[in-house]
This record gives sequence, C-alpha cells and structure tokens, in this order.
Amino acid sequence: ACAAASVASPKDATEPRYTGDEHPATTANAITGLPSEQTFYFGHVRGDATGDLAATDADPTAVLGGLRGSNNTAALDDALDFNRDGRVNAFDYGIARDAAIAGLAIVVLEAPSFDGQSRVVDRGIESVPGVVALRPGGTGGAANTLTTASGITHFYVDVINSGAHTAADFAFSGGAAPASVSILAGAGIGGSDRITVTFAAGTVASTWLAIEFLPYSDTFAFGHLAGDTKRDGSVDFADTLAVISQLGPAGDDTSADFNADGQVNAADYGIARDNAGASLPDFTL
Repeated sequence: ACAAASVASPKDATEPRYTGDEHPATTANAITGLPSEQTFYFGHVRGDATGDLAATDADPTAVLGGLRGSNNTAALDDALDFNRDGRVNAFDYGIARDAAIAGLAIVVLEAPSFDGQSRVVDRGIESVPGVVALRPGGTGGAANTLTTASGITHFYVDVINSGAHTAADFAFSGGAAPASVSILAGAGIGGSDRITVTFAAGTVASTWLAIEFLPYSDTFAFGHLAGDTKRDGSVDFADTLAVISQLGPAGDDTSADFNADGQVNAADYGIARDNAGASLPDFTL
C-alpha cells in the first residue's frame, strides 16, 4: 500500500489550480529543466469518483450509487467509468476500492502570483535555433557551438520588464566588444522583452565567449569553430566529408552551411578544408 500524500485544499473548487501566467520565471523547474513559465502540470488520482483529489471510502460508495446495467452505457467522460469500457460496473468498484485502501492522493500545486519583478527567462542565438547557451556548472559541447564562417555575430537575452540596457551592462571574455545593443519590447519568450547584442563579423571566432549580464548576475556562454560540421571541437577530414554528404539545400540542419546562404555547396566545403586542423579548447563555465 502507498502512504497517503498530503492534499492542499483549493480556495475554490471552480477555480483553476494552476495557470502558467501566474508562475514567475525565477529559476529552471527542477523536474523539466525549463524556465518556470514554460512548465505546467497534470494530476491523476486513480479511482477518485468524488473528484476531491483523494481516494477514500467515499469513492467506492459513489461507484455503487452509479452502477449501470449491461444495457445502459456510460458517457465517454463519465467520471465513474475508470477503465473506459462504456460501463460503470464491478470493475470500476474494484478500482475505487483498491485506491481507497492504498490511500492515494494528489498534491495540489498553488502557483505564486507574478510579482512584476524583472528577471531573465531565456538566452539564445536567433540565426541558429538549435544552439543553446551553456550555463554555469556545465561543460561546453555541440549544443552550445556555432560553425558559421562569420563567428558569433549576435545573441539575445529575454527579460521580463527589462527596462533600458546598454553594452555597459554586459561583461565579455577575451575583450569582446559589441557593435550594438537593441531592445524589442514583447518580442521574447512569453511576451518578455528581447535584448539583442551584436558583434562585427569575424571579431568573435574560434573561441568560447563567456557573457555576464551584470544587472542580473546571469552568466552563460557560446562557442564557435568554423567548419566543424561534426561539432566535436575540431576540424578534420571527416568534416569535409560531412559537407559533401549534405550538399544541397541546408534545411533545418545548418551545421554545414558555414556561410549561411541556405545552401551546402563548394563554398562550405572550402571553409571546412581551409580550417582543417583548427580546434576549440575544452571549456567549463
């Protein structure tokens, strides 16, 4: 038998117990790893005929009160037809009885109200959607690395209630100097404000770029190695072969479209060939 879990009483039985709009994006959710505003929940209690989020003796009693004969079918959404066979019968009674013995229950998650506080909710590179920011404690890898010939030319940070920001709000490794900082209200994830930082082409290349967004003490990084089709931190003969195998329209996989022209062709082959022997050092943020 399972131990009974505690149940929080809802303020109003008709009131939603969770809405994504209420949940602040303070940290990544411990279960999903996603920012909090991207996380939502479903609940399940087997045999809960009364809908009180717990399996008790009242549930098999409720099933007995709703028994239907073999000629009386149950509605598709009948709360008492647990095995969904179109009948409310002894099988459903057994499910409710066994659940009541086990004392099954669901924990209600009450989402805190959004407090209007400014906070970072996402970081990325728009031109290469598959690349994600490396976060503190992580080791850089393929998911954090760009392969374009022009290097790291931009990144974005999505902030709820961002306010005004300039280049002085960012610190960069290796003395990188941004060319511009722009803010587009409501353009980020969940209606947050998108701050885009750009660099001149070729000025941040073949390196790891560590970034700190100073007002929020938010640190992340991206890597770059042109011609690294395999995204394994080194450019060799296998990368040129990978380019050949992908000749044609780039599609969703842009790892071999080094010049970002939408095609994998001889120009991309030349970039991989000319950069053969280059490597990206191991990096932990």
